[in-house]
Amino acid sequence: MRNVTKVFQAISMASLFFGVGHAAEPSATEVLARLDAAKTAPQLVAAIDAVKKLGPGAMPTLEAYAFDASKEPRVRMVVLRKVIAARSGNHASNTLQDLIGSSSDENFRALCAEELGRKPSPGGRALLKKLLFDSKESAHVQLAAAMGLAEMGDDAGKDRAKNAVLQNEPWANLAVRVLEKLKAKDVIAQIDQQARNAPDAHDRGSARIASLKLQLVDKSPVDRLGILEEALRDKESREVRKWAAMRLADIGSLEAGERLASVVNSGDSALADTAMRGLRMGIERKAWTKEKVKAWVGAGGQHNH
Repeated sequence: MRNVTKVFQAISMASLFFGVGHAAEPSATEVLARLDAAKTAPQLVAAIDAVKKLGPGAMPTLEAYAFDASKEPRVRMVVLRKVIAARSGNHASNTLQDLIGSSSDENFRALCAEELGRKPSPGGRALLKKLLFDSKESAHVQLAAAMGLAEMGDDAGKDRAKNAVLQNEPWANLAVRVLEKLKAKDVIAQIDQQARNAPDAHDRGSARIASLKLQLVDKSPVDRLGILEEALRDKESREVRKWAAMRLADIGSLEAGERLASVVNSGDSALADTAMRGLRMGIERKAWTKEKVKAWVGAGGQHNH
């Protein structure tokens, strides 16, 4: 089975919904062949966009692909979303429930559990709670069920997600997403304590990033910039600084660029190096220009507005 993990990591959630266009009108078989053959992020984005553009006549071919257990789970889910989008709410929910019950692939079952949360139904909610509290289920499936419930506005998975973060489980990033969705700011203090007390530097950094993600929920743009700049000046964790630089580059506003530049001009070489990486990411994404960055940083290291 072709491994597409790195390709998917290179694609933002926005790319999954807004790919690039095609002039031709390929058949469903041709589009799915492109999807299978995609090896780079641009190729995968283009193939996903082509899947989304297929008409009702392609549905039998798409269904055959979506229900093919040999396909890579995340690629398969792209097609399955297209299939269930054409079904009524209850029909879509029942399809996902059936797939969770029949599939032996943990990753695919987890993806279906998350998707089930976007197709609310009493039966779907009941199944997600069963998965969440079933001690025989993997952590991945349990936390995906918590995410599905959070999508429904149900906080039954909050404690499971909090414990996954505090114990730095392998799927802790998914757990943080659950807490973000639930706007569970009441757990920040516990996570901050974990960030202070964890014996391992990597665990401290992971907990600190989890706390920062929750702190950003519902904050104003100005407050978000302030939180991220403070994180960018964190002298204890390079991972925290890298995360903050990436988030500022993701925001991509002039104000975000200036925050990065102010750290570049701080006089601390370790902080400046990470912040400069953020500015370079912004240039690559065309958020700001080389000329603008040069003006901000300036010869001699003085911040230039």
